[in-house]
Amino acid sequence: MTLEKFLACSGGGIFLLLTLIQIAPIQVNPWSTISRWIGKAINGEALAEIDAYERFCEDHPDYPNNKAVMAIENIRENYKELLKKHDFLQEGEAHHE
Repeated sequence: MTLEKFLACSGGGIFLLLTLIQIAPIQVNPWSTISRWIGKAINGEALAEIDAYERFCEDHPDYPNNKAVMAIENIRENYKELLKKHDFLQEGEAHHE
């Protein structure tokens, strides 16, 4: 068996294994965990940018674009609520209130 065939088969095997584990009635959900990790990484980057913008606005109180305070507060509140509920988009579901 060549290395290329081995890697192709093992990649498919890992995919199948993770899918079976996800479906099985076990508390370990690898796809949910992976998607949650990706979501937190993306949201963490956005929150870091918001923090940088807030610091800039605090350092420059006369800056004319210092109008995002309410939007930033809303984003933080929603993020905290989703973090408490562990309710970031999971398995392709979009939650609307």
